[in-house]
Amino acid sequence: MAQSATKDSSVFHGSENWESWDREFQSRAIALELWDHINPDDEEREEWPEPPQKPKYKDYPKRLDRDT
Repeated sequence: MAQSATKDSSVFHGSENWESWDREFQSRAIALELWDHINPDDEEREEWPEPPQKPKYKDYPKRLDRDT
């Protein structure tokens, strides 16, 4: 798998940079509100939310109600 690195990314190279990579990964996961779902130290991780359901055409109003 090809990896592309940007200036602000932390690339894992092995045990020599594990701690800095792990801190960077955790910081990004927290910022993206994912850490509570993937934290390996948490035995009671939060469940993933259900994906949104695609609306059906019949769920939309048939005509515009101009009185509201």
